[in-house]
Amino acid sequence: MICFGRFGNSLILAHLENDIDQLKSDFNSSNSDVADGGPIFTGKLTDWTERNEKRIILSQIVSMYLEMLEKSDKSKAHVRHISEELYTLKNSLPDGLKKLQDLKDLAKLQVRLFVCLQGS
Repeated sequence: MICFGRFGNSLILAHLENDIDQLKSDFNSSNSDVADGGPIFTGKLTDWTERNEKRIILSQIVSMYLEMLEKSDKSKAHVRHISEELYTLKNSLPDGLKKLQDLKDLAKLQVRLFVCLQGS
């Protein structure tokens, strides 16, 4: 069962699950040559323990799916519906790209400080 935390109606979830099944069919995801059948993101989410950390990584995962769906056939109702739900979810999550960039900037700053200290 899919749970985004904002659905109060099981009919909406059933509709979304049906849309996802149709999307899987579009991408032929049941064939072994598409993927080895293992979860792609579950391990990433279990490595992050705090709620805010998980929301950051989840925002990145949602963004990746949205990029993929942008390149899909938007004439299909299930693609549009999944995109709409993902945009709703994305809007409820923190800006993970900003936080990721902050971490990269801190890493660069650390390197520059180390270089400055070495030169002193």
